[in-house]
Order: sequence, then structure tokens, then C-alpha cells
Amino acid sequence: MRLLLISRGDVFPPVHGAASRIVNTAKYISREGCEVVFLPSRSNCYYIFHNGSIREVEFSPFLKGLRSNYDRISEILSKMEIPVEDHILYEPLLSRELMIKAAFLSFFDDFDIVQAEFPAFAIPAMFARRVRLRKRIRQVLVEHNVEFERIGISSPQISKRGIKNLKRIERLACRLSHSVVCVSGEDRKKLEATGIKSAKITVIPHGVDLENYADLKGREIRQKLGIPDDAIVLFYHGVYNYKPNRDALFRIVNNILPPLRLKNIKVVFIGAGQNPPEDINREGVILTGAVESLPDFIDAADICIVPLMGGGGTRLKVLEYFAAKKPLISTAKGVEGFDIKDGVEFIRAEKDEEFVRHIQQFAVSREKYMHIAENGYRFVQSYDWSFVARQYINLYQSLISQ
Repeated sequence: MRLLLISRGDVFPPVHGAASRIVNTAKYISREGCEVVFLPSRSNCYYIFHNGSIREVEFSPFLKGLRSNYDRISEILSKMEIPVEDHILYEPLLSRELMIKAAFLSFFDDFDIVQAEFPAFAIPAMFARRVRLRKRIRQVLVEHNVEFERIGISSPQISKRGIKNLKRIERLACRLSHSVVCVSGEDRKKLEATGIKSAKITVIPHGVDLENYADLKGREIRQKLGIPDDAIVLFYHGVYNYKPNRDALFRIVNNILPPLRLKNIKVVFIGAGQNPPEDINREGVILTGAVESLPDFIDAADICIVPLMGGGGTRLKVLEYFAAKKPLISTAKGVEGFDIKDGVEFIRAEKDEEFVRHIQQFAVSREKYMHIAENGYRFVQSYDWSFVARQYINLYQSLISQ
């Protein structure tokens, strides 16, 4: 079985959730005996995943010379009232460069499945599928979120017309595809509400690479950052130009940390991830930007907190915190889509004072919280990427046999 996967170009290194999902999907599917060719947007090369290893292949000079007018594409997307920060996800609607490269790879290969990650990539995926007239290639769309909803939340200034255009694009992408993958039952219901047939939708959750959570170096990270041994370290990560993550960060810094310090609790907060705000300069607040080894930074924490109030999909960060055996304090929104219980795998907190109270209790006695962390670790075992990859393989085999 051979798979052509088409998606955004900013996945190497995989420092954000979408990149991690795309790279690990390709890596672990290839370990199941399905060779994966990954075509990123705006790239002069493509990548071949074989048995978990990756090899970069450059395009010919002719294909390298193809360049869409991305300034013009951006102008058109702006006229459609799609937020500028999301243009990277919608350029494929109009990128002849990506369409031609996808068709080229498909014409000279023998793919069984072509998979688009994010709705607009279904357009070049369609070209790749249809260029082989004598072979029935199946098309899959992977929805990391319900995108029109996510963008509506993260860009509250977006117009009704912009939301309407995004919804039309998402419906079109689903209808062009033989199967649609989403990450949670909640997202499935939202897609069904837009008119997508239930039989077309498969729920395959986020995964976590448990291999990366062995022999962690959290103590070295604490020493490198100059964190005292007796400090309680809180941790959160995300891409901070996404409004729900940015709001969560400001909530931690402005509403949760100050009351803890008033109670004389020595606490340090590490916020990892791309695009941190530049106007936060507080004692005991460390904003690292993107980090090379996220598991090591999570391991440096005593508690992970997810004070999210908005957003869609499921949070890969929750699985990563469980994999590192860290106690998790989260809102219900933060763990949405996971079948976990308050007081068993995580501690629920909605109000600022509830976060403060639980962190204060942790400072007095850690036994309860470490027991919860162990439960979280047991829960995440079924989300290992090898298990998730087998769900993709089962889906592909089902589509091919139809």
C-alpha cells in the first residue's frame, strides 16, 4: 500500500501540534508497511517515509521553478475575508504549484490513497487522485479541528461572510473525499451538523510518541533555567498566536501566579511554544519559545495546567502531559474529547481560585496528585502512535476494498 500525504509546509521541525500529528502519522503508518510520500506546500522537495525512517528528495529543476504568486493568492483570500494568519492553510485552494506537483507525483507513482491534512489541501489531493484515470485512488481528508469554528474562535473579528466562506470550503473538502477523519466525537457531531454524512466520518484521535518519553532530562532543564530545587514548576505550552492559548497564558500569569505568591508559595511558570507575547516580563515566568525537546521541558514541571476556555478538537498537550507522568489540572474544555474523569486521571478546575487551591494543596501533599498522574499515564498507553497508525491502516484497507 502506498500513501501520498499533502499538507502545510511548516512541519520540520515538528514544534507545534499540527506538525507533530502530520510527521508522526507518516512515520508510524510507514512502520505498518505502508510507504508514505509527504508533499509539503511551498517546498522544492518531498519526503519519503519508509519503515519509520525519512528521506528527502528534491524536485527536478523544472518543478523547482514553478512558483505560484502567493502575494496575489493572499489578496484573494483577504477578499474572501479569511484571516491573514490562516492563509497558510488556504493557499492550496489557488496554488497551481502545489496542484501540479501533487499530480506529477501521483502520475509517476502508484498510490492507493491520497490524504489531505486540513480542508484546502483536498483540492491538490483531488488533482493527484484524478490524474490516474485507470486507477481508483481513494481520497481521505484529515480534520485537525472543525476549521471554520476554530478560526471563528481564534479570530473573533472575522466577519459572517468570512465564516460562511470557510464553512463552504470545509463542506467542499469533505464532499471531495471518500472518507473524513476527525479527532473526537464532538468534532464528528459538528461536521454532521454541517451536512456531512455520518457514514463518511471516522474518529481517529491524536496520538503521542511514547518512545520520546523515556530517559527524560527535566532536571537538566531546571538547572539550565536556574530554577531552585524547592520551587514548584507549572507548565503549559501552545502556539500563542492562537487566541485560546494566548488567553490561557495571560490567565496563568495574571490570575493564577499572583495569589500563589501572596500565599508564600515559591512557584515558577514555564510557557513553551511559538510566538509568545513580547510584553510579559515577570519574575518567575519563563517563556521559552519553541523548544527542541518538548518532553524534556514537560519533565521539568511538577504540575501541568490547562486553563483553556475556548478552542476546538482535542488537545495533544493533554496526552503529552500524561505521557510524562505529570499531574494535570484543567478546565473541562481543556480535556474535551477524552474519556477521563475528574479526580481519576485529572483534576478539574474552572475558576482561578480553584487552580490556586489545587496547586496550594500540591505544595502541602503530593501523594494524591502523583496517584492521578499514574492514572493519566495508564490512560495514554492506548494513544501511542503505533496504535493510532493501525486505525489509519484499517481505514485505508476498508476504502480500497470498497
